[in-house]
Amino acid sequence: MGHEMCPACIAKLDEATDTRPMHNARTSLLSRLRSRQTMASLLLALATSCQGEDTSGLPPSVCPMCMPQTGGDSGDFPGHTAGSEVAACTLTLEHVPVSDDEATALGFNAAEIRRRLARSIDAPLIWREDNLHGGQPANGYQVETRMQAAITATGFVNVRNDPRYCDGTTCRLPDTGESVPQAACIPYLEVPITVTFKTLDGAVSGTAKGRALRSGTGSSGSETERDWFPAEAFADLHDVVGSLQLFPAAADRGQKGYLSVWLQLYADQTTGDLRPMIKEWRPGEVIVGYEPLVGYFPPPDPMAAPPQVDAGVRKRDDASSGGAR
Repeated sequence: MGHEMCPACIAKLDEATDTRPMHNARTSLLSRLRSRQTMASLLLALATSCQGEDTSGLPPSVCPMCMPQTGGDSGDFPGHTAGSEVAACTLTLEHVPVSDDEATALGFNAAEIRRRLARSIDAPLIWREDNLHGGQPANGYQVETRMQAAITATGFVNVRNDPRYCDGTTCRLPDTGESVPQAACIPYLEVPITVTFKTLDGAVSGTAKGRALRSGTGSSGSETERDWFPAEAFADLHDVVGSLQLFPAAADRGQKGYLSVWLQLYADQTTGDLRPMIKEWRPGEVIVGYEPLVGYFPPPDPMAAPPQVDAGVRKRDDASSGGAR
């Protein structure tokens, strides 16, 4: 589809193609010839003078140089830490969709999980500089602003030890036969989510897809109780729009960009952070990326200790940042 013509050019085109009756045949012929000459000149001018005018009314991409992700599936985004016990466990787990009643029977408080996920987010946010890794500081944002978001959740998935690979004591990787302690492979409840977000400084706006996780032992009434559970979603930075400008170091190969939305869902509030990141694309390699900013919502209390995350929940996969967290 071509670009829309700018209003000034449309006015000139209307003037050049005026079809009102002429006074006589000679005047009409001369006028038509002049009109055709004017039309040719105007069309040439349209290719230059109006070409750069933005008529879409849409904010620009935060990362126009980033390679678009293929399809937008979760597999396009940062994966699990290679070589760790937790990552090995992902190969020995099976994913079984369950109803809310079935999740409750497994010992998870399905109603409370849904209540927290249904809660909208409107909180103060502060941007902090982070890892440049050879790039330049970002701009196009206000240090103090607000974050607004809404979460859409779908059905529950029971992620449990697959009896084909786990015998109650040890889990063996299906491809290599390598063993890991089954105690390290903690079952959990997974909820696929979509997060629609924006910051009121206009820096970023978009949609991220991911999952919320609630850990437990999987037996009725034995959920590991604590006052919060985590969720993380990723957006393709090529599709995130806003005023934020990013300046990663030049890359020999293509670059892929992500915006991580990390959430901690407490009983009375949702906290978390936004983290744009750009990595040079090298298949099969973990590349430490350009992560110029972190937006915390609400701003962290400098005196408070960060919440602890057990291995079964996997707060953040180091592969998403090359272990920089």
